[in-house]
Order: sequence, then C-alpha cells, then structure tokens
Amino acid sequence: MSITRTRRTAAAVLAAGLLALGGCTIGDVDGAGDPVAPAASEGPAADAPDPTPGAGAPEKSTPAPAPGGAAAAPRAGTLAGRLIYLDPGHAGTPPPAEEMVTDGRGGVKQCNTTGTAADDGWPEHTFNWELAGRLRALLEDAGAEVRLTRADDVGRAPCIDERARTENDSGADAVISIHADGNGEGARGFHVSHIADPLPGNLPAESAALAGAIRDAMLEAGFTASNYLGAGGIHPRADLTGLNLSTRPKVLVEFGNMRDSADIALLRSAEGQDRLAAAVAAAVAAGIAAYLG
Repeated sequence: MSITRTRRTAAAVLAAGLLALGGCTIGDVDGAGDPVAPAASEGPAADAPDPTPGAGAPEKSTPAPAPGGAAAAPRAGTLAGRLIYLDPGHAGTPPPAEEMVTDGRGGVKQCNTTGTAADDGWPEHTFNWELAGRLRALLEDAGAEVRLTRADDVGRAPCIDERARTENDSGADAVISIHADGNGEGARGFHVSHIADPLPGNLPAESAALAGAIRDAMLEAGFTASNYLGAGGIHPRADLTGLNLSTRPKVLVEFGNMRDSADIALLRSAEGQDRLAAAVAAAVAAGIAAYLG
C-alpha cells in the first residue's frame, strides 16, 4: 500500500508535547496518556544487527527480581525454517519533532520516539535493545532466522511505518515489538497488545493466538499481569501504527512499568531479562504452532 508522509508544524507538536511527560509505545502515548520524546528514521531496517546486552546502560546494582519459575527455552530445531522479526521499540537518537507518518487509520503520529525512562533516567530504548539481544539468541538457538528493525541503540532508526512495511515484506512468521511502559509507582505488570478493530490485511486470529501464548508463558514463569491496563495481561489496541499496518502475526509487549520500583528492578537486572526472554522464546514456538499447525 502507498503511505503518504505528512508533516505538522513544530509548534503543533510542541503544544501536544506539553500535555505531560514520559511514556511509551511506538510513537504513541503510554497507559497514563503521556506523550513521549521523539526518536528517528534513517534508511532501511537492518536484517542482522548484533545487540549486546548491557551496551549503553549505566552501571547500577539492582534488587533481585521477584521469584518465579524459569521458562524452558524452545528446543534446538523447534523453530527451524521460521523467520521471526523483533522490533526493539524506539531508538537512541530522535528525529526532527515535526516528522510525522500515518497511524494507519487516517491520522498521523510521530515518526518514532526515544520512549520512556526509569525515574533515574535509564531509557526504555536501552531496555528494549538489551532484551531483543537476549531473545534473538534464544530464538536462533532454536533454529529460527531472526531479524531486527534497528541496527543499534545509539543512532537513528526507521520510522514506525517503515518498520511495519519491512516486517510485512519479509513474510515473517511472527513479529514481536518490545517495549516497557511509563506510569506511576504501584502500576505494575506486563501486558500484551494485539490488533483491535482489525483492518483489511491484518491477521487478527493469528496475532491473538501469539498474544495469548506469550501471556500464558509469562504467567507460568511467575510474572505479574498488568494491574492498570487490559485484563489478564491482554490489552488489544487500535491506535498503534505498527499493529494497524501489519499484515503478519504481530504483537506488542509492554514488559513492565519503568517507574514502578518493583518492575524496574526486574526489567533492569540481567536475571530478570534472561527470564523474560526465555518465556517469550518458548511462547513464540507455542504461538506459531497454534496458528500455523
């Protein structure tokens, strides 16, 4: 389909940005309605970047994650012949504030954003990048080909509409957009979003099956479902460009709230990230089996 890029004046975007601070989800607002700072688009998505856990993250000791079971990663060969696209949400460098793209439903959104951050400034885009590296390694060990929508955690990255088109063109068996939310203390837990109010070209049944598999695996691994968005860890959305434009089985996972002390301890620890990645890797294998047979 042809996507027409539109631009707003910097003044209009600034006015919208003054509504609040922080937040997440692919150039959109977070669960608390907070707009986010922009990040960027430049060139096509990289097929095989090499995210390095810990790269760009400040040194900090964190409390141990909440107790829970460790999900068993999929066995070697389980995902042989499958292509998985991972979208580590946001990017390290923002684009011009006025750079806008379609939202897939007749409106526009910022090209990309840097995402939310923990109270001490540790950025969401770095969490997304680190978790993508861990998840990629597990999926490749299971035999999958894995591609990422951005090449590093420093520079500019493709706009949200470009990412969706690249994922679609690849024919991926599953697409997972990796995020963390920005809300207040006490708002805890993960939630998984699949397409709501499907558009022509979306794959709602397959996306819902993938979302359910990820939710189930995370609950079984001892993670807490969101107590402030969605129900039982599932939060369908119709306002996200990446889901609206998708023609592949696709979900967006908000792995926790970066501004809650318990959630950020989990999200920032190596052990917590390993457990999260293992749960999602197992769920991808189960989800693909559910909708591809």
